[in-house]
Amino acid sequence: MTGPKTDGITDLPALIQVYGDYLHSASFRLQEAANLLVLLPLGAGFQFYFLKRVRHQSHDDSRSVRRLFQRLSALVLAGLLVGVFITVGLICLVLPAIYLAVAYYPFTFLVIVDRRLGVWAGMEASRRAVTRHWWSVLLMVIIAIILLVTGFLAFGIGILVALPVVVGAFSYAYEDLCGGPLKPEAEPVNSALPTA
Repeated sequence: MTGPKTDGITDLPALIQVYGDYLHSASFRLQEAANLLVLLPLGAGFQFYFLKRVRHQSHDDSRSVRRLFQRLSALVLAGLLVGVFITVGLICLVLPAIYLAVAYYPFTFLVIVDRRLGVWAGMEASRRAVTRHWWSVLLMVIIAIILLVTGFLAFGIGILVALPVVVGAFSYAYEDLCGGPLKPEAEPVNSALPTA
């Protein structure tokens, strides 16, 4: 398939038409389904693994995988909602989309897995944590994009170095901004024990 011939941006309606056709194609729906059902849980699992390393906690693979599968529907729904919010932000203007992408993308999925929160609670926890330090997180996102693009341009091999660096940096940022691991629940008091 060849795209429309353009002289700069003079044929913008034709470009919009081609993009609109792509959005309605089966390949776009297949790509989005793969992103939501495969890449999103894998990315959340990768972040969760790094978070365990940041916290110096032992990493039980079976428990972590079980937790990811338990949270899979919440992750997919959060991915859909974040995508819808950012699309609406793009329609409104570009600035709301940038704010929403920075507020939701770095930590929402990790919050949902780590704290076992629901979809909306996880999205709001991420947004509240990021909003207090929005400019710093924006700078991190820009640096992460530069690192990932540079890694990709290095014949794709550099991504093997850039991706763990980016995920590790965001895991440390999550730990700082979201307050560390949950405190273990207190043991219930057994009322059948004799009192002194």
